[in-house]
This record gives sequence, structure tokens and C-alpha cells, in this order.
Amino acid sequence: MLAVNGGVVLQIGNRIEVLRDDGLPVRVIFDKVPENLRARPTRR
Repeated sequence: MLAVNGGVVLQIGNRIEVLRDDGLPVRVIFDKVPENLRARPTRR
């Protein structure tokens, strides 16, 4: 588990899965982590 904030972010093997419920279940699967992804949350 990588994060829990309005949904769940999981790392399973080499892929990243985002699970959330916005009235309908949503599952997004990334085959790699984007190079510009920040490892720590940032403020808006």
C-alpha cells in the first residue's frame, strides 16, 4: 500500500493500481510510474 487519501494506491509487482469510489467503483492500472511523479505530497 502506497497511499490512502480519497482512494487506495497499491503497488503490485511492477504496476501501480488506484482504487476509489466516486459513486461507481473506479480502478486505474499504470504499467509504470511516471518519471515526474513526486515521492512526497505537495501543497497546492
